[in-house]
Amino acid sequence: MNAIPFKRRYDQVFPEDEQAATAADLASIENRLMPKLSHVEAADKKRMTRLGTGSFGWVNLCFGYGSRNPQFKQGFLDMAAWERDLDAIAYLTPLKQQVDRIAAALDDTLILLGFQAYEAARMFYAALKSAVASGQPGAAAIYADLARHYANRATAFVAAADQSAAPPAPPATGPLGEAEFDSDAESLEFFEPPAMNE
Repeated sequence: MNAIPFKRRYDQVFPEDEQAATAADLASIENRLMPKLSHVEAADKKRMTRLGTGSFGWVNLCFGYGSRNPQFKQGFLDMAAWERDLDAIAYLTPLKQQVDRIAAALDDTLILLGFQAYEAARMFYAALKSAVASGQPGAAAIYADLARHYANRATAFVAAADQSAAPPAPPATGPLGEAEFDSDAESLEFFEPPAMNE
């Protein structure tokens, strides 16, 4: 049965100069920004209140009143440090929003690209199985390599658990370096390709 072509939804090219420029831009931003950012442990995040838009307005209002009415503030309250915090929030919040938009678009694009690449592989695999069944030269060796690749992945955990197990012998190769396999189609056992999320 012939595979039904799927409709591609994404097709972009990233020239090498564009890739290099983007990588340089991101590295520049990371080198400039990361030394001034902090890390909060998971346990601390649970007990810290995340400042929302409404709360930020209230905090700003408190700061304004505290600046104009110093008689009401505690003696140990550092107004200059408080102001630095507010300035940093005002600067970093739109940066995070922009980064979040880019990250979300990257994630969606990678999901779509992965789906398209996986579907293309399935289409090739279906055509390859037909070629093996009809006895086309070279098809069986390619199929055997693909089947062996995923069979090795499935047994990797067992091999890792048993340190005393002997390593698998490398596949025999033909004169051109391709894996040797019985070209008799009746001797082949077809494997289903792995699930997309494996």
